[in-house]
Amino acid sequence: VFKYATSYCASLALFHDLKREPEAARAKIFAMLSAGGSARPLDIMRAAGVDYQSERIYDEAFEAYRKDVEQARLTFLPACPAK
Repeated sequence: VFKYATSYCASLALFHDLKREPEAARAKIFAMLSAGGSARPLDIMRAAGVDYQSERIYDEAFEAYRKDVEQARLTFLPACPAK
């Protein structure tokens, strides 16, 4: 579960960076992929713009998850009011 949660947060952070600054984010992502095992994973991710010590990636992940749950509720349970 831990690996899934951290990779979910990282992928969303990278996705949001791609939406905000496509060229800069693309360069960071390719640099991250090219790094392989040449540095500590946390350092590689930080260089790509994903800082696991920052609340930003968690806030964005929880907001995306909240939207997904709401969309599922509206899709599958349209008659049920939100709580």
